[in-house]
Amino acid sequence: MIIPTVTNLQVELTSNCNAMCPGCGRNIDGLQVNPNLTVGTKGNMSQELWQKIVYNNWQSLNYIDLDGNWGDSLLHPNSVEMLDELGAHLETLDRETKPILDVNSNMGYHSTDRWRELAKVIKKYFRQNSIIQAGLDGIDNESHQKYRKLVDFDKAIDNCKALIDEGVNVKWKFIEFDHNEHLVDEAMAMAERLGFSEFEKKTTRATSTFIHQKFDKKPEVIVNKIVEKKPNKTKQVKVDTYKGIGKSKTKELETKWKKVEQKDFSKIKCKWQEPNLKIQIEYNGRLHQCCFLSGYYNFNTKNTNNTYYNHYYNKYNSDWNDVNTYCIEEILNHRFFQKDLIESWSNTTDSKDNPLMVRCQTKCSVAATKIS
Repeated sequence: MIIPTVTNLQVELTSNCNAMCPGCGRNIDGLQVNPNLTVGTKGNMSQELWQKIVYNNWQSLNYIDLDGNWGDSLLHPNSVEMLDELGAHLETLDRETKPILDVNSNMGYHSTDRWRELAKVIKKYFRQNSIIQAGLDGIDNESHQKYRKLVDFDKAIDNCKALIDEGVNVKWKFIEFDHNEHLVDEAMAMAERLGFSEFEKKTTRATSTFIHQKFDKKPEVIVNKIVEKKPNKTKQVKVDTYKGIGKSKTKELETKWKKVEQKDFSKIKCKWQEPNLKIQIEYNGRLHQCCFLSGYYNFNTKNTNNTYYNHYYNKYNSDWNDVNTYCIEEILNHRFFQKDLIESWSNTTDSKDNPLMVRCQTKCSVAATKIS
C-alpha cells in the first residue's frame, strides 16, 4: 500500500480566484481569465471527489497544503466544512500526532466571521504550528494591487487580523519585484506591528523567471527550447510592471549562474519524492507528482517544452490520473509513477521513451537548486 506512506498532500479545492495576478497561469497577463480553464461552480471540487480524497488510510500524513496553480482554495464555498470533515476523519485513524495545515491565500474575500470559523477548525483538528500564508505584496492598496490585482489590501489585512486575534499563525508573504523591493522594510515593520507570526520575502518567482530566460539564451542546455508568445505592445507595458526581477536579485542570480555546471541541469533530485512522498490533487481530480507539473498537463497547453502533456498525455488513457475514475492507490501504482517518471530522470529531453521533462530541470535539477 502506498497511501499510508504519503506524508504531504497538496490539494486545490477550486480553480476560482478573486484576483487577477499577471503572473498566474489562471489568467492571461492579468487581463482575462484563461479561456481553457473551468471556472465558476464547475471549478469547485465536488463533495463526492473530496470524500474520495478524505476517506483513505492517511496513516503518515503529516502536512496538508491548500495550494495549487489556479485558484484560492478557501474561496470554495464549503472549504471550512471540508477541512472539518478531513480533520474528523484523521482523528479516527491510529495516528501519533495531528497534521500541520498550510494554506496559501490572498485573504481578500469572505467576512471576518468566516475566517474566525476557519480558526476554530484549525485549532480543533490541526497542529498548533499550522499556518495561513497571506500574499501581501505592498504596504497599501496602491502598491499591493500593482501585482495582486483586484485584491483590496485593507480587507485582506482585516481578515488576517481576525485570524491572528483567534490565535492562528499568519505569515506575511511578500513577493519581491522591481516595483516593490524598496518597500520590504516597511512591510516587515507593519507585519510585526500587526502580530504576524512570520514575514517572508519570496523570490522564487524571480529565480524561475531568471532560469527560463537563461534557457532561452542557451538552447544547448535543453533540447526543447522554451518559447514564449510575445504580447502586443500594450500588454508588454503591463508585463514589464510585474516581471522585473530587480537589480539586486538579478546580480545575485547572475553570480550563482556562473558557478553552475550546465550538466547539472540533467541531474534530477525530485523534491516531492525525497526525503518524503508528496502528491498534489487538483480541483478537477487530476493527481500529479507535484504542483510544478500540474500546470503543464491540463488545458491543451501544447508548446515545445511541455513534455508532460505532449508525450505522457498521449501515452496513457485520458483519465489515467483522475481520482474521479480511479482510487488514489490505483493511480499511485500507475506505470507513470512507478516506472516512467523515475526513468525519465536518467534520460535526455529528446529521448523517445520517457523523455526528461524541462519542468523537472528548471525546478528539481541540481543546478536549479544551487541557483535557488
